Amino acid sequence: MKVLKTALFLAILSIGSIQVNATNELVDPIDELRTQLFDLINHPAFWGNVEYESSLMIRLQINDQGEILVFSTNNPKYDSTVKAMLNYKKIKVHNALKNKPIVFPVKLKRSPY
Repeated sequence: MKVLKTALFLAILSIGSIQVNATNELVDPIDELRTQLFDLINHPAFWGNVEYESSLMIRLQINDQGEILVFSTNNPKYDSTVKAMLNYKKIKVHNALKNKPIVFPVKLKRSPY
């Protein structure tokens, strides 16, 4: 009887741990933010101004309402375009990233075709 109880306890414990591990997918909040920002930046109006290859650093912050606030970029050529495309756009972001300054690097490559 004691062996049966122990085996049943171990079976329940292992099933519970398998279910917990299967549902806990750790998603990096920065990766989630990067995906959403690239979806917003991927716009023909923006890509028409891009040189063949350049890089850009975007300084931004997410407020409590989940809106993007762009402070500046390191390239004045793209500053107004990036601000127009991203400022006050709502995104879903982890609370750990809200109200903290974020520097977001972007590498721009234009297709030669």
